[in-house]
Amino acid sequence: MIGNNLPQLSGTKRSLLALLASSALFTAGCSNMMSTALSSGPVPQAKSIGGKVHGGFQPVIGATVKLYYAGQGSAPAEAATTTSASDGSFSFTQSATQGQGENGNTYSCPLSGDPLTYVIAKGGNTLGDGVSTENNSAAAFIGIYGNCMEINSSNFIELNEATTVATMVAVQQYFDPNGEGLSADGIGTAKIAIDSTTATIANMVNVTTGLAVTSTNIAGIHGLGAATVVATPESSKINLMANILASCVNNISASAPNCVTLFANAIPPNPAVTSRPPGTTFSQATDVLQALYFMLTNPTNGGTANQANLFGLAAGVGSAFQPVLTDQPSDWTVAISYSSTSSCGTGGGALFSAPNQVAIDINGEVWVANGEATNGNVVQLTSNGAPATCNSFGSGATAANSALFIDSTGSTAGLGKIWSALSGSSTVTRYNPINSTSLNFTAAGPVLAITGDGTGNIFLSTAAGFYEIPAAFAQGATATTPALVSSAVTNAVSLLADKTGAIWASSGSSTLQQVVGTAVNPFNATANTQSVAVNSANYVFVSSVTPGNSVSLFGNRGNGYMFLGGAASPLGGLNQPIAITVDGASNIWAVNMLPNTNPAFATDSTAPATQFGISEASISGVPISPDTASGAFQKTASYLNPGSNSGIIVDQSGNVWIAGGGATNNFITEIVGAGVPLYQPFAQGLENGRFGGQP
Repeated sequence: MIGNNLPQLSGTKRSLLALLASSALFTAGCSNMMSTALSSGPVPQAKSIGGKVHGGFQPVIGATVKLYYAGQGSAPAEAATTTSASDGSFSFTQSATQGQGENGNTYSCPLSGDPLTYVIAKGGNTLGDGVSTENNSAAAFIGIYGNCMEINSSNFIELNEATTVATMVAVQQYFDPNGEGLSADGIGTAKIAIDSTTATIANMVNVTTGLAVTSTNIAGIHGLGAATVVATPESSKINLMANILASCVNNISASAPNCVTLFANAIPPNPAVTSRPPGTTFSQATDVLQALYFMLTNPTNGGTANQANLFGLAAGVGSAFQPVLTDQPSDWTVAISYSSTSSCGTGGGALFSAPNQVAIDINGEVWVANGEATNGNVVQLTSNGAPATCNSFGSGATAANSALFIDSTGSTAGLGKIWSALSGSSTVTRYNPINSTSLNFTAAGPVLAITGDGTGNIFLSTAAGFYEIPAAFAQGATATTPALVSSAVTNAVSLLADKTGAIWASSGSSTLQQVVGTAVNPFNATANTQSVAVNSANYVFVSSVTPGNSVSLFGNRGNGYMFLGGAASPLGGLNQPIAITVDGASNIWAVNMLPNTNPAFATDSTAPATQFGISEASISGVPISPDTASGAFQKTASYLNPGSNSGIIVDQSGNVWIAGGGATNNFITEIVGAGVPLYQPFAQGLENGRFGGQP
């Protein structure tokens, strides 16, 4: 049975999807992830936008405040310049005519494109004492107004350390610390992704008040108007980082001891694990924006001593932003949990109940498979976390782990169809989000995993074999019986296609199988294989749990695939990696099925003794997450509570999404901006040659 809470796409959205499908350069405007038609020529009425610059409690006087347009396949463009007043205030006025050059504090939206518009304030007197000769060059703040054609006089930004932290967390993968600007690839998906960061920022901080938010209630849309999702960020960590920056900002100059300590301990990352282009080099930070970027992209800062030095700058209870973490964190990643106690309507199941898999569509929207024992379903969230679709399986059904996939050829509008399966059932459901229709296919037995290639073929596994639904039928109007490809592939719990069209299968044994046509090639791996991932170079990764407890890497050396090495526990805090993925720089991300010792417990008996964590390592096996048995990017149980069924994926902005799969879970988690952006969905990347790379 299919639920009635189905999305209705506007004509503009359909046009956007058609444009993306043609791989044309994105030129339509975006606001809150919904495209709008772009006008040109005169703007009916000039608008004034503004804000205030504060360093902690103090207004920043005489700061140089510049308005920019984010680059779209190019460097960012300066739009206007002004200076902050004695109370920290500043403003910009929009020209009544588009396409004009910079003219003081007057800006003019470009004639083509609708660029994301942001502001950076630097320097100034940060002590509030009115001494005009004082200028702290280490002071730097960033905020985003939105798309140029959509911003208006109501847009006000409190530029302080809290809004700067939340903004940088969300846009870190678009930020160039050397030029200190924002830019994205010129293709449509990258434009949608960078525009979507404004909604993510709003889930972490109120840019008008300058305060971190503790939670935000997000109402559903379409047929889910009665449903609510609660976005809860790690606000205490945002405040902690804000206070660390303020310790440097509120000084006469950049040579102050707190600034020296900040810059010396915010160690730059290896550029190879970031979104920066090849050949990039990093130098020590000279202002707080650069230091913050280094803290976020190298979230352990080279070790616990550096972390302790940075933590010591926060000044505790007397600092400007409250409340803060009282224990030193092991890293600077920031998570948002999206929880709900709402339902999908009568008989539709819970909006979130034991979510076990996540997928990302071309618009960056999140699809979640729920493993509720009696009413499994697949739920769609918009990029800001609003529930938009609930495709219910009916009473007595539950979503099968690893059986959620978005195909490559959904329609002329370019949005792929959503494939899912029921646990313990032979039913496979194809849902078309364009016209809100579903089609059921019947497999030879309960389906364990689903994947697809770049030509529209769909593949699935059962306990007894490996099957295919050819593209002509997978995209057709009438269901067909999946065809047996091989009975040599059994009990495959994870499937994924590579760039050659081969399918890789993990079956919980010590063998990883490659399926090419009807041929099956076995490769020895660590025992109890689980999740499979493939990167842009066609290297294959597979995780193993007890007794394996590792991630193995296979690569083609010209004469076939071979084992190249592995990352074993406790590298990066690895502890029974039940699910893995890779990001746009081929960094490996893993959901750990078992918790690690919480390092804070050694000094704070009120802290949890253990916590679950997410591990990250580079493709060369260098840990990025804390690298001990008490390591990983640890989160409290309200953010991470994984079970034996879990999913993880990286989206087009580098957000890492986790469906923990625990039976009592009613949430999914976003680790904001921590991964290198990855082109999504997988199948469309295979189709257009962008698989495994950055958007």
